Amino acid sequence: HGSGRREDALNFDVGAFDLTEARILFEGEAVALAAVSITDDQLEELDALLEEMAADDSNEPSVMDADHRFHLAIANATGNAAIRSVVEYLWDLRVKSPLAANMFARAKRGGITPRVDEHRPIVAALKARDPNAARNAMRTHLRGVVDDLLEATELEVMERARSELDARRDSVSKRLKIGSA
Repeated sequence: HGSGRREDALNFDVGAFDLTEARILFEGEAVALAAVSITDDQLEELDALLEEMAADDSNEPSVMDADHRFHLAIANATGNAAIRSVVEYLWDLRVKSPLAANMFARAKRGGITPRVDEHRPIVAALKARDPNAARNAMRTHLRGVVDDLLEATELEVMERARSELDARRDSVSKRLKIGSA
């Protein structure tokens, strides 16, 4: 037991795409379970968090925090402490894993924010107590996160290519001026 292997397993570096794939699996099933056990008070909490996100639809930490609390509230609504712990751990990796944190920070710098419109169908499915609709809504939302990460990656690659081309253009222009003097 004292080898630290469990601790090592909890501290590994995970990329944003792997992390989001895990969230699709775990949170998709968590929300399906929550759909059959969620209370009216928990639904009110989710509505309040939606309004909090909608009121400040920006890149501010308060919106990110409301998004985090939204997903943890769903995990809590499962009534299963192990599921809540797994979902909480996956969210912690967003900031504790250098690879994931870097990628999410780049996405944030690119203007990508939590989408309230993707959260509303999740709450609607929970209110309908429909596990399949809830699962599908969560998976759709998290696939949107993957799309956002891909877009952020694409924008970064394009910006880097643009900078390299500008540098090459300047270099060629300087060399051509030498021959015309």
